[in-house]
Amino acid sequence: MLDDPVKLSALTCVCALLEQALPEREPQEVIYNATSALFDVFHLSDDCEQWLPIYLKWELGMLEALGFGLDLSRCAVSGESGQLDYVSPRTGHGVQAAHAGPYKERLLALPACLGGGRLLDNELEAGLQLTGHFLQKHIYALIHKDLPQARIRLAYLVTSRYNS
Repeated sequence: MLDDPVKLSALTCVCALLEQALPEREPQEVIYNATSALFDVFHLSDDCEQWLPIYLKWELGMLEALGFGLDLSRCAVSGESGQLDYVSPRTGHGVQAAHAGPYKERLLALPACLGGGRLLDNELEAGLQLTGHFLQKHIYALIHKDLPQARIRLAYLVTSRYNS
């Protein structure tokens, strides 16, 4: 892991998120098991495009375990289940592209790696933006802090890797 700056940043990010986001002295078996599995994935894959979607799902799982899960089961506008393309930054509910209407520019993209309906050019960046928004809103804003620098660094490294 020491040879891969993105993977090392992800490991540092996991530790920072766990340290700051979890309530003290409360067992978090689901998060513990998910983190253990994530570390196994880090060791099994050297390709960022393989392990980073699993990392993003880990962040979504942590939000869920802490009571702030996103509702990606159906479209918030139509109630239809099916391919979702966006997530409301306010409610965390999924929205289909056909029902986004004039709010499309305000919605967060839901990348295919997180269950979205279409493959984006910037899948990993969109995923980090999505999970980062809800981590900040539901966890860090409540404790009057910003996202950990390790999380910001991870997003920067992923963005620079794919935009260069």
